Amino acid sequence: MFYHHHLNSKTLQKNHEQIYREFFSRNPLVISTPSVLLWSPIYSVGYGGLGVSGKLPGRHYVGIRKKESGNGRLVKFVSQKMYFPEDDSFKEKESITYYSEKVAKIYEDFLRKRGIKEAVEIEILEEGPVARGWHSTQAVCSAVSAALFLWYKICEKEEIANWKTMATERLIEDEKFNELVRLTWKAASYALGTFDDGYAILNSLIDSHYPMIFYHEKDPGYFDQYQDLGLDDPGSYYNFAEQLKWRAVRLEELFSLPEQPSWVLEYAIVYSGGECPLSHIYQAQIKYDERLSGLAKFIRKTFEKTVPKSFRARPYFLEPSYSEKESPGIILFKKYRESSVVLSSEFIKRFYELYRIGYVTDRILEFFKAINLCETFAKVLGQVSPRVDNICSILTRMGKEVNELGVGAKLIAEGILGDILVVGPYQSVRKTIEKAQDEVQRLIGQPLYCEYASWCDGEENEGMRIEQMMSENLYSPFISPQTYVLREINADGAVASSLISFEEYQKRIAGFDLLGDLDEKKIYIKGNLLSSSDIHSTKATLETLNKFFEKQRVQLSARELDISSYQDRNQMESKIARPLVAAFKKYTGKKLNLVISGGLGTNYSLTFDSNGHKIGLIGKK
Repeated sequence: MFYHHHLNSKTLQKNHEQIYREFFSRNPLVISTPSVLLWSPIYSVGYGGLGVSGKLPGRHYVGIRKKESGNGRLVKFVSQKMYFPEDDSFKEKESITYYSEKVAKIYEDFLRKRGIKEAVEIEILEEGPVARGWHSTQAVCSAVSAALFLWYKICEKEEIANWKTMATERLIEDEKFNELVRLTWKAASYALGTFDDGYAILNSLIDSHYPMIFYHEKDPGYFDQYQDLGLDDPGSYYNFAEQLKWRAVRLEELFSLPEQPSWVLEYAIVYSGGECPLSHIYQAQIKYDERLSGLAKFIRKTFEKTVPKSFRARPYFLEPSYSEKESPGIILFKKYRESSVVLSSEFIKRFYELYRIGYVTDRILEFFKAINLCETFAKVLGQVSPRVDNICSILTRMGKEVNELGVGAKLIAEGILGDILVVGPYQSVRKTIEKAQDEVQRLIGQPLYCEYASWCDGEENEGMRIEQMMSENLYSPFISPQTYVLREINADGAVASSLISFEEYQKRIAGFDLLGDLDEKKIYIKGNLLSSSDIHSTKATLETLNKFFEKQRVQLSARELDISSYQDRNQMESKIARPLVAAFKKYTGKKLNLVISGGLGTNYSLTFDSNGHKIGLIGKK
């Protein structure tokens, strides 16, 4: 059996159209970024190696809108829906504390330093699973940063388009793009609880037809990555993002390659049946440190008296146990890690050979060997669970039975559980997964589910994408190409404006105590459309209300109102004020503070106080 639902934006949008329709109707600005697949060893970048990564067609959408209430957080994450391939469904995350309590702080600090006070709400829709190796946190943070830059006009949409295709040699010198990258890097690191390697952030932001290579200066924290000394302290682990120099380069910029890749292999991503928080990795490393420190002490105690005095220097194997700056365990652990740095460099050569030379048996075998070594190194470093290691062993064994070249298999998640990458010659990977199905199911108690298959789900080469920007008349296909300007009176009497779609307008009508449509000449009270039996002149009533929204004052004189045919007090009171107050009482059971005071004729004033009622006017942009 082969368990798989197609995972790409086109298929998901077709099968779950209503979810996308509702999402886009609520958010006037939507940015998406792709998921990222790491080919090279996990954690090699932080220690000075290369991050070699590609894009996956499952995208992460971030919608942004003006916050309805100005009180509380400047950046509020309101919901997060994620797609689960194994049951072909989107599920709401019950709590998004992950973002609202951590990531929001980074963004609010950034905005406040720019003097920005307008609050926003952020909604997340993800086409891939979380905590399995798709780098969803980095992709979401990239989309959030880009959305905030556009919303607050820190950058223009033309700059986004330019950055996506700009040569990386120029891109690293672009100050505003660097600001975007470092903000994202900082936010992602804070969310993950450790300093992020950065490769997924760059790959999710810019376009590339071939794998992306990323490296940066050596991570200054390494094992000591949990120090949170405050947002403004450079010693806080997430602030390393503001200090390190980085470099990203597309493979096609390094070598002369065809415009479109010709890929001689296929690959799939299968689910191991569990996820693991990133924090567990560092707990595992601490235990590894303790174990290796114990080993160093044992070796020192055993051998230090055996070293001849004629030795000009202490034997290399004893050096770690004499260290005073770092624990012996950390020194030994770093020596293990150096192997993954070497292996990360080897991936560049292997990709170059595959794209330039094509299907050559010994080159393919070397590529599979590199993939399998990633799994071996991760196991040695305690970064792979026995379950994942057993699944990889079964897959590589079955791959040999399907094809003499076999397959490569490795964990792609940053935790000890998650998703496994399987790479093989054409028409071999599906057969390998099917052949391994029974044995794996006995091992993990559930089918081996294929979340992504390159031969049927396609590939991705685009980075960040503006999916919808109503202010620039850019609309998603899921909503009507018409934008409305909604003005609301806040509790303090100020008027706040926002852009909404026609679909969102229709959904919000019943939520207003009083809502006037300036274009259709309609007035709704608690969703009830007023008729001629409720009110004498809808047009004149709307003109009157609009004057208060424009002037943003609670009291206006007859001259300021300047409503033709209704300047006389008796006309204003009998034809506009009294009928509207009566209709409001009829449908809400509450009093509307619309009161006339002063003399007769045109010597009067009209007072309109929202008094906590939800009151708005809407019109086409």
